[in-house]
Amino acid sequence: MSTDRHNSSGPSAYLKAIAKDNSLPIEQAALDLWLKDLQNPLRWGVRPLLQFIFAILLHITWLFKRLPLPQFSAHTRLQQLICWFCTHFVSKEANLLILRHYATESNVLNFLAANSPNSDFTPVQLYPKCVADMQHASFVEHD
Repeated sequence: MSTDRHNSSGPSAYLKAIAKDNSLPIEQAALDLWLKDLQNPLRWGVRPLLQFIFAILLHITWLFKRLPLPQFSAHTRLQQLICWFCTHFVSKEANLLILRHYATESNVLNFLAANSPNSDFTPVQLYPKCVADMQHASFVEHD
C-alpha cells in the first residue's frame, strides 16, 4: 500500500468527492480551476510552512502597530507586494479564482445595495481583468 499522497493512480478520494458534489451550485469552470489548484503538490508541502511564517510576521506587525510608536501604513506598498507575489508565486488557476471572487463579490454587494432602502450607495467597481488591474487599492477596498 502506497503512502504517497500524489501517486499516479489519479486524484484522491477527496478531490473526486469535490468534483461530484453538487450540494452547492458551483460553475463548472470555477470547479475545474479549483480542482487543478488543489492538485498542486506545493499547496500541501510548502504552503503550511509559509502560512506559519506569515502568521508570525502578521502578529509581529500587529504588535508593533499597538505600541505607542509613530503609526505607519503602507497600503500602496502592500498592493504592490501582493500583486508581485500573485504574479510570481501563485498559480494561474488560483489567480483566475481570485479575479472571479472580486467580480462575484462586487455583484453581490451591488445587488444588495440596489435592493436596500439606502439609495445613496455608490456601486462597487472592483472588476479586475488581470493581476495588474489589482494594483490600485483593490485589496484595501475589497476588505
